Amino acid sequence: MRELNYDNCKWITQIPNLSGLPNLQELSFRDCDNLITVDKSVGFLDKLKILNAQGCSKLTSFPPIMLTCLENLQLSYCSSLHRFPEILGEMENIRTLFLEHTPIKELPFSIYNLIQLEMLNISECGMVQLPSSIVMMPELKEVLIFGPPKQNQGDEKMNILVSSNECLYLSYYNISNEFLPMVLTCVANVTKLDLSYQKFTFLPPCITFLQSLRKLNLHKCDYLREIRGVPPNLETLSATCCRSLKDLDLTVTDLPANIYILNRLILDQCKNLQEIKGIMPNMELLSASNCTSLTNSCRRMLLNQELHKEAGNMAFCLPGSRIPGWFEHRRNGSSISFWFRNMFPAISLCCY
Repeated sequence: MRELNYDNCKWITQIPNLSGLPNLQELSFRDCDNLITVDKSVGFLDKLKILNAQGCSKLTSFPPIMLTCLENLQLSYCSSLHRFPEILGEMENIRTLFLEHTPIKELPFSIYNLIQLEMLNISECGMVQLPSSIVMMPELKEVLIFGPPKQNQGDEKMNILVSSNECLYLSYYNISNEFLPMVLTCVANVTKLDLSYQKFTFLPPCITFLQSLRKLNLHKCDYLREIRGVPPNLETLSATCCRSLKDLDLTVTDLPANIYILNRLILDQCKNLQEIKGIMPNMELLSASNCTSLTNSCRRMLLNQELHKEAGNMAFCLPGSRIPGWFEHRRNGSSISFWFRNMFPAISLCCY
């Protein structure tokens, strides 16, 4: 037998001894509402490739596993499973691991045996303590921790050791002003950080210490009022729909003169944004549509030809209907025509 399916069996309470099925490749007992235990033999099925226990709401424990062929392990929505199983040896075929909507509070040190793991999703799990061994997982690039804490509002204990990872998603995690600096000290080598849907009111100056950070997403941080500096090597900053944002300071003091890194700035729908400081003349994308509260001096700065002429393939979107004076050719209608000789000219195009 190669496939065994117990899905939606409401009466089953235990997965029996399966050592007599050494060729089993797929085992699924998804949504078995009354399942409580799994026999330890399941953890030693050498040829098993798929193991699906999703939605077993009464499953309280899972035996240690040594499944060298396993490619897919699904334990999401096991709402009574408080511990992730020990991994007894190297398992090199699992690339993604989904544990969302489980009450798991701590991952075992042995998780580093998932040597090819690239993405770990522990969303909606509350506060999960990641082991120090996570830095021994060189292929792990993304850690997803979407969702607000399930503990008390004031309890913000979180251990994020992701120094070797590339991407960290912390959307909806309800990080406070006081706790945010602690989070930022734990992500020193992250290159992509998503802090969308948070409730902190300012981005602290210590974010400038994240020298590996290349992309920062702050979408719909409704209470964010200030951004007090950006990391020196940041290339993309997206802070769309931040309805309380008023001041944005992009000044970077640690870079040599004439070295500009940030080249993509997206601020759409920040309706209370008034001032943007520190924009450098190398922007490839500058979008501030519906930012209707920008001061006149800020608007003039954003429309200044000097800001755009060095950028090359520049795209920018700003509020209002006034066409900058340095646009030499204007035409109403759906098309535009012009003469050129030898080399196609660089174009700035304004459509409204």
